[in-house]
Amino acid sequence: MSEPVIPILRRTLPSFKALVVGRLLALALLSAVSVAVFGGRFLTRQIRQDSTEHLLEAALRVRDGLAAYLHLHEAALAHLGATARLPAGQALSPAIAAAWLENTSKVYPGFFTLLVTDADGRIVRAVRRNEPSFSPAAGERLSVTDRRYFAEPKRTGKPFVSGVFQGRGLGKDPIVAISIPLLDDAGQFAGVVEGSVDLTRLPLTLDNAHHLPMVIVYDGTRSIVFSTRPQLHAPLRPWVPDPAETAAAPGTAFTFPDPAQRGIPHLAVRLPLARAGWHVVASLAVEVVERD
Repeated sequence: MSEPVIPILRRTLPSFKALVVGRLLALALLSAVSVAVFGGRFLTRQIRQDSTEHLLEAALRVRDGLAAYLHLHEAALAHLGATARLPAGQALSPAIAAAWLENTSKVYPGFFTLLVTDADGRIVRAVRRNEPSFSPAAGERLSVTDRRYFAEPKRTGKPFVSGVFQGRGLGKDPIVAISIPLLDDAGQFAGVVEGSVDLTRLPLTLDNAHHLPMVIVYDGTRSIVFSTRPQLHAPLRPWVPDPAETAAAPGTAFTFPDPAQRGIPHLAVRLPLARAGWHVVASLAVEVVERD
């Protein structure tokens, strides 16, 4: 009996040409994937770099604008102090103080209020924006001796700029106080001139064709002084720096979750101001950065 014949399956070997074409196609596919991966990473880095530069520009504009705004109002009060002529041992008269304050208030509408005190901290004259000046009536707060804007110029003989705080007797607005000492003809302390600055009138424009960054300024007590989004981060509220913020070098990018926006991650930069402890933070939601 003959043995059964087992069929041999013959595999057709690809031709040399087919092998070459296949290898070329594989290399082309690998190159395309590599370009997509590395190109995507490069594009992501470029977008982050462009956004960081934009945030830095916004932070610089607010920092420099705020410094100039405060300096302008400080110079206005310094001019008053430099032109004062007070006989030794006498305070500024209410009539002269009234003329001073009303004229200054008209020229510098960034002042919410202005006041002049005597050497004991009693208010001689005060003015609210767009109103006539007045002397406090009986029963109204007459002394500001507990305010740093009086105590510091008296102690140091130098101008003083406060952090942000809430007004009391002349208003309840968030303010930054600027004050300068008054000296009599004998060079003795005779009181202060103080102006409460309205930072909502800070003349800033943050032009951007795409998205407007959120910019926050906080003082040495980490209280918010200025905000482009007061509905989220209002003046007087505390700013708690994220660890990433405190670890980042000035002007370098970091990412932090904004608790006022449901923890949405934000790309940000931080710059110090000349005033001790003051910082400006400019930020933009990461999803907005990546969407662009």
